[in-house]
Formats: sequence, structure tokens, C-alpha cells
Amino acid sequence: MKLQSVIILLILFLTCCVEEDISEKIEIGMYANVASDSFATENGSFTFTFGNVLRIEGVTDDSLRIILELDSADQPGIYQLSNTVEYEAIFVDSLKNDFSSRFTGVGTVELTTITQTTVEGSFEFTGRSLTKGNRAVSNGVFSVARKN
Repeated sequence: MKLQSVIILLILFLTCCVEEDISEKIEIGMYANVASDSFATENGSFTFTFGNVLRIEGVTDDSLRIILELDSADQPGIYQLSNTVEYEAIFVDSLKNDFSSRFTGVGTVELTTITQTTVEGSFEFTGRSLTKGNRAVSNGVFSVARKN
């Protein structure tokens, strides 16, 4: 009886302590680590705004938002974020505080696939709010469809 109890406790311990990798389960959407929290949504899309700016956006059910804007990004490649609005990444928290890479100049967006209907890739950046400090966004991935 003791051996069965130990085995059951061991199984419970092992199954409750395994972290699930959400990014592997998102076929359409966006996933990232934001500071010590996770950002995961299937509500993601892309558009071309102001002529040639690629805008990739993901929004969670609790109103967290990540926006990636890349001017003239029309092919796969690595885009370095900068202190200008040419290449910018923004994290918006649930209180509507914006943490923008424009204030840090730190980060990259890699486009691996870009077609008329789908954009896929990865990203990481450090965003800053002028009143709330910095927020690190890492291990970001996206696979989004064009917004109609």
C-alpha cells in the first residue's frame, strides 16, 4: 500500500510541475514572454498601413496587446528595432500603458514567411514606458493571417 501511495504522489508531482510550451500549440496567433508572465493569443493579424508599413498585432482576452510595425518590410529577413518609428515594437498592458522599443532601440523582428495571406516569424524587444519603466518581451513567435 505504501508503494502505491509513493507512486501516486510521484506521478502527481511530476505532472503538476511540467511546464507546457504554449507556443507549440498556437497555429494562428502570437506568443511571448513579457517580463515574468506569458502572452498568448490566437487573436492575431497583420495589415499594411500607410502604404508600406507592415503592422502585426496580437490581442489577448484580457486586453494585453503586442504590436510590431515595420516600414517597407516586404520580404523575409531580420529587422533591427530602432529609436525611430521606422521599426517599432509596442507592448500595451491591461491598464493601457505603452512600452515602446522606440525609447530603448533594443530588439529584433525576424520575418520567416511573408505572403499575401500569412506572416510568420519571431521577435524580442525591450519596451519602455516613460512613467512605468522597462518591460522585456522575449521568445516571441507569431503566425498571423491578413486582417480583412
